[in-house]
Amino acid sequence: MIDESIIFIKDLYPINDNFIPLHEANLSFKEKSYLTEALESNNLSTRGYFIERLEQSVQQYTKSNYVIGVNSGTSALHLALLACGVTSSEYVLLPSLTFVATSNAIAYTGANQIFLDIEKKSYGLDPDELIKFLETNCQKTIDHTVKKGTKNRIGACVPVHTLGIPCQIERIKEICAYYKIPIVEDAAESLGSHVNGKHTGTYGEFAAISLNGNKIITSGAGGLILCKSKNDQELIRHLSLTSKIPHPWEYEHDRIGFNYKMPNLNAAVGLAQFERLDEFLRIKRKIAETYHLFFSKFNEIMMIEGNNWNNWLNALVLKDKNERNRFLNALHQEKIDARPLWKLMSKLNIHGGETFGDLPNSTWLQDSVVTLPSGINGCRIK
Repeated sequence: MIDESIIFIKDLYPINDNFIPLHEANLSFKEKSYLTEALESNNLSTRGYFIERLEQSVQQYTKSNYVIGVNSGTSALHLALLACGVTSSEYVLLPSLTFVATSNAIAYTGANQIFLDIEKKSYGLDPDELIKFLETNCQKTIDHTVKKGTKNRIGACVPVHTLGIPCQIERIKEICAYYKIPIVEDAAESLGSHVNGKHTGTYGEFAAISLNGNKIITSGAGGLILCKSKNDQELIRHLSLTSKIPHPWEYEHDRIGFNYKMPNLNAAVGLAQFERLDEFLRIKRKIAETYHLFFSKFNEIMMIEGNNWNNWLNALVLKDKNERNRFLNALHQEKIDARPLWKLMSKLNIHGGETFGDLPNSTWLQDSVVTLPSGINGCRIK
């Protein structure tokens, strides 16, 4: 299986003979044209035409009420949690299997983290585990839910759309609505993914999308916050601009703020990329179909897949950790970039927090998944 897989991947990416990356940006003349326009406008930093256009374009595409551009997906999560009112005395629920940025953003608020298991259907937060935790460890009040034995609120739930595959966000929303827990969707990887015709990131009170260089579209570095209310939009924008009160010359800041705003130069690249999103989604769907057709003949492995997702990264589930490592070693010897999923946040020993249950599904995926080259550059499928 390994030798056949190497031959197949090299045939799928024949141009990248020396090294086949996991994912990289696909740039065109449009990015260069918009960058030149931004440079000539002399609006390079936090003001500019391209920031507004990118925000408006994503708002219309996702049908979110409001969109705010920031300098990273992590910044987007951090500001969304602050807009939720999350404080250091509270708790935030999240899946243990996620990229470290999810947990880092929560750590920036000082809140206590509670790690829950994922489920095997969507590889996202397990709604059954969420209910079990809330029923056994929490108490619902008139306005919110507190952890038993404390007066501290469950400040937010952060479900993650892993690899761009929508989690069971509709069930999670129902549960959180009952317990009056705000949702901040980590939609970092899921631009272009939908649930029953509704874009990921529009279910919760807030959502964060990443525009990092390895995402389905990129602004070089950057992120987007989706939110529902005008007041939240104004607060987030204010916080992202160092909380400076608008004035022609006075430097008055009314709270601790952050230098998180998206530069106009990044927005120029992001807008050019966004205008090609449908093209990217079409090609990546074909790449995923090609992978599935090839790997379907091997009984010992399973392709990860989801419904109405953006096919951002293709991934295999192997028998166990030994098989995973054997496969990864063989691919890297052939200069094919492939990676496992992340180490569980509950095992990193940098965020503290609590773990609910034994996390069997999270551990299983951590030990068995290999993500495969999934970019457009050099691919024979167009």
